[in-house]
Amino acid sequence: MANSHFAEGCFESLRSFNGRFPLIDEHLQRLQNSLAWFGAALTSEQTYKLTNEIYKIDTADGDIRVRVKVSLPASYRGYIRESQGLSIGLSH
Repeated sequence: MANSHFAEGCFESLRSFNGRFPLIDEHLQRLQNSLAWFGAALTSEQTYKLTNEIYKIDTADGDIRVRVKVSLPASYRGYIRESQGLSIGLSH
């Protein structure tokens, strides 16, 4: 029998306009609101680091889309017991 692992998470997509992310605060708040539904939250340090990483993205080639993905450890819902930390990914 294959091992089954379940996980939950949230994502938020942002778009740059003219090399800037004008709605970044609103997007990160919406991500926090989604995480709250699971009983989780980004710490202020995680939010600060994430914001800085987004601002480091090179937008010289024009407007781009950025996706922030946050995975919750399965132990949030009791599926399996693993790390208690959130996994945060950024892609563009």
